[in-house]
Amino acid sequence: MDIDAHLVWPLAYLINAKQSEVFLRIKTGELSNYFIASQPNNPHLEKVCKQILANIERRSTENVYDLTGPGVFTMVLRDHNVQTAYYLTTVNQGNFTNEFFQYIDKPQGKWTKEQQKISVLKPRT
Repeated sequence: MDIDAHLVWPLAYLINAKQSEVFLRIKTGELSNYFIASQPNNPHLEKVCKQILANIERRSTENVYDLTGPGVFTMVLRDHNVQTAYYLTTVNQGNFTNEFFQYIDKPQGKWTKEQQKISVLKPRT
């Protein structure tokens, strides 16, 4: 779970013992990555991780959303029957409304602004 997110209910109310995974579905129907719950060796999560690594290695985009973020989850898992929970009844994001406090380790600001100024990928050597 992202640091600026919080559970709406206790975790035991949101995930039952029979679930092997929970991916968060936002209002557009897409998946998000600010909350993920999974048992070890989850094949869906493994596919997402492999795609993220491939995106970085291929330098497929400099847009963080599609390189390593929610765009990857939606692209990889859209044709799979994954267990999801609706974001409004599971986890809320955005507890920090002040970007200074949300990204205190990055004086240049939120990643959406930073990626406009500098490459999110290191130059190849």
